[in-house]
Amino acid sequence: MAEGVPPRRTTLDEVAELAGVSRSVASRVLNNAPHVSRAKREAVERAVQRLGYVPNPTARALATRQTGAAALVVSGEDPSIFADPFFAQVIAGAAAALEDADLHLMLCLAASDRGRGRVERLLRSQGPTA
Repeated sequence: MAEGVPPRRTTLDEVAELAGVSRSVASRVLNNAPHVSRAKREAVERAVQRLGYVPNPTARALATRQTGAAALVVSGEDPSIFADPFFAQVIAGAAAALEDADLHLMLCLAASDRGRGRVERLLRSQGPTA
């Protein structure tokens, strides 16, 4: 492989082909959906192991219209808020709760009308978070 070129990711189609199932069956297995036979589920799981398949978070977000993130928006201009131990505990608590839900914490700073508009556009473009 050429130096500096990232390795190619295994695709869902490759998992399905190796498992001998359709792409939709492989997807249902990976999403833990019901109504998949044990044999097909095991075949997909073996293919995932063998190929080292990891779902692409961007593709998943596009398919589900869910980002897997929650935003903590800070609206204010005083940078000393970050020195406040209470604020640090809020961030740590939110991050811990989101980790349990397998979500990422996104911190957005919006100190001005322009900044708040940018955050609003970002949140509107992302759709539901979970």
